[in-house]
Amino acid sequence: MDFDAYLISATLLCFVGAVLANSGGIGGGGIFVPLLLLVLRLTGGEAIPVSKVMILAGAIPATLVNLQHRHPNANRPLLALDIAILLVPATLGGTTLGVMLNVLLPEGVISFLLVFLLTFTARKTLKKGYKAFKKERKVAAENADTAANALENSKQKSKANWKRIRKEVMGDEDDLCDEMPDLSLTFVVRFLKGTKESNRESKKQLGLGIWGAASEIKAQEAEADGDAAEAAEPPASPDLAKILKEESTLDLKKVAGITLLWGLLFAISFLKGGKAESPIGIKKCSGAYWFLSILPIFAGGLGSFYTGNYLYRVHQRRMAAGYKYEEGDLKIEDKNNVWKYVLWSMGAGTGAGSLGIGGGMILGPLLLDLGVDPVISSPITHFMVLFTSSSTVLQFLALGRLDVMYSLYFGGICFAASLTCMFGFKAMLKKAGLGGSAIILALGFVIAVSALLVLFNLIMDGVNDKLGDKISKSGSLCGK
Repeated sequence: MDFDAYLISATLLCFVGAVLANSGGIGGGGIFVPLLLLVLRLTGGEAIPVSKVMILAGAIPATLVNLQHRHPNANRPLLALDIAILLVPATLGGTTLGVMLNVLLPEGVISFLLVFLLTFTARKTLKKGYKAFKKERKVAAENADTAANALENSKQKSKANWKRIRKEVMGDEDDLCDEMPDLSLTFVVRFLKGTKESNRESKKQLGLGIWGAASEIKAQEAEADGDAAEAAEPPASPDLAKILKEESTLDLKKVAGITLLWGLLFAISFLKGGKAESPIGIKKCSGAYWFLSILPIFAGGLGSFYTGNYLYRVHQRRMAAGYKYEEGDLKIEDKNNVWKYVLWSMGAGTGAGSLGIGGGMILGPLLLDLGVDPVISSPITHFMVLFTSSSTVLQFLALGRLDVMYSLYFGGICFAASLTCMFGFKAMLKKAGLGGSAIILALGFVIAVSALLVLFNLIMDGVNDKLGDKISKSGSLCGK
């Protein structure tokens, strides 16, 4: 590992790519792998494991920051653990299958599959982002009109109130009320000067009378508004109150459940062995070896299936209690759709493990298709990528395919880039008034750039007469 111009260039490009990727809630493997291939001239077998470490390093600070934030429209954490516990198990199971495919498939085939997947996903995501951007602009314009109308109504209401005050205090109407409808000290001064009272004490009493009447009117209106709000929102039932209290804090049992599954899958991978010998003496490609290789796939799928049925029962309980979902919440309304989520998650994990991406490039657009708000989906994908990437890194480590020096160096770069995104880039977007559409567009942009980089790498391989070898040469799980 030489600290030369190539390494400096790769460092800067990976840092910028990591900032953009984390803003969209994804790891950025689709950018990292081509950059490592093109700039540093690493092989696919070297670049993909290093990219997984980079993805993991970016997901750690992003998840820690997201855990501190609250939902923008509800009294609950920003991280939607229900969605995470539904999708993570099957995704983890899929990464096991993906790592096996990564070893078996030729590099050229992996690259072609990656270009196809990224192109399809980028096109769909950018269209959704543009649609969301237009909707946000329309809502902003409508809000501006509403604010202008509210200001005008407030002035008219203020004018009417002063007429009522004048009538109660003085017993008649005055054209001066038409000149100064606003509730201001200036009006009081002008009003007092226009009265027929001459002595200071009478003016003082008149002013107190005006403000007393105004206070009484305001109190009556506030009481009426409070009664209307109370009538519109009846008190929550005991069941609903319990549900709202439960979701107001982060459920550590769910986090522990995901962590336990992650530990179980890692233990299976460790006991199975890889390049290093199995600690319990399992030989490569033996019956026990294949059993432990396939077990995580079934365990992950069954975990998500069980969770989906649990969330269906939770949904039924919420409906019975009168729970109101926020826009962008995921609801398991049909028990028969649970397998759909399992298969989607399994496919995302397989793509993540085999193609060297963190899973966020697949899961992020998938969550948007399911109707999840981008502000909510971004923390979810970060959280899920934390588990999928760490699982894949440990499996590559067990197989002896991880370059430690490159992994530590570029992992540190992505850790710093993730912090920059969380505390700098996202704050800049918020200041510019950009909402969920900015997250979707950033996601689509990163995916599109990833597709172009991988395609360019394939073209360069063709020019250098390397493409044929990369398409024909495949690996073996048995090391033969």
